[in-house]
Amino acid sequence: MKQQYRVICTENPRLYPQKTFIDIYPADISRPENCITHDVLLQMRRLANPEVDHIINGIILTDCGAGNIHLQYETVTNRRLRQYQENIRQRLDPAIIKTFHEMRHAGKDRTLEVSFGNMAVLFDLHAPSLDAPVSARQNALIEENKRIRYIAAKRQELIARRSKEPYANKPHLLLAWKQAQYRGD
Repeated sequence: MKQQYRVICTENPRLYPQKTFIDIYPADISRPENCITHDVLLQMRRLANPEVDHIINGIILTDCGAGNIHLQYETVTNRRLRQYQENIRQRLDPAIIKTFHEMRHAGKDRTLEVSFGNMAVLFDLHAPSLDAPVSARQNALIEENKRIRYIAAKRQELIARRSKEPYANKPHLLLAWKQAQYRGD
């Protein structure tokens, strides 16, 4: 049975010379805890090793069984980017496969433990540090959260204002007054 994994490769030559971090995480959509994107993996790696950047986007590792591993990279159309991707693949493919075999030999299904507590803190929509969203989805979530908070504040303001009106605690008198006004009494 084929199993797929998301892979991110990060490095920072200034802070971590000659070190490439390879993180592998299951990409099984049938389990919610495995529905983690490459961006989330990058953020979790940055918790452990600040200021690292990804080398290349969108790597999917497929374990076909019996030691057969297929690496699929994000498709690029630009000739220069394709050449860059080929150069990177020559360097990263052996390291990714080695890391995957070490991970499986240790009996694990991931190299990076992503805790939902850390994710909740990291992607807290109320946090002031999220002024510059990482992805379009994160930006949409932030905007939706702002809209919901605005509506809730307006609703509370309306409730507070109406509670101060003279007939707020006597709706039957207000109804009688409106009916009399409608009839012309």
